[in-house]
Amino acid sequence: MRFTNDELDSFQNEYLSCSESICTLEYTLFQQLRTELNQHIQDIQKLSASIAQIDVLCSFAFLTKKQGYIFPAITEENSIQIQNARHPISETIETHFIANDIQIEPDNRVKLITGPNMAGKSTYLRTAGLCVLLTQIGCSIPADQASLSICDRIFTRV
Repeated sequence: MRFTNDELDSFQNEYLSCSESICTLEYTLFQQLRTELNQHIQDIQKLSASIAQIDVLCSFAFLTKKQGYIFPAITEENSIQIQNARHPISETIETHFIANDIQIEPDNRVKLITGPNMAGKSTYLRTAGLCVLLTQIGCSIPADQASLSICDRIFTRV
């Protein structure tokens, strides 16, 4: 049986009443804050978009400096020329990644790559795709030198 007296009962009732009052007050303050923020929603969204752009560009700059990436030349030749291309993920995991040259010309855009399992065929294809994608979004790429044309799609079959 629990020990109780009038003073403890009074304290318990006061505590429970305060707890309910606190929840009500918190919810009221939350609604007021939400109403106030809704009046400035467009400014908040513009500021958020600007912060997001700054964050992306800073991340690109950090990556370029830390990993030794380069900015490729953008050409209108419909070709991809990349010297010593590296896979951006594999090179951070593996200690000795072997760089590859990637050459895709307008008259020879289909490549058939063969070899034994685990020989790097998929990594080669993904490296090419990632370099094209990174270039399209304005990021530097993991290579020694490169020139790429604008692309509107990437097709591979792995």
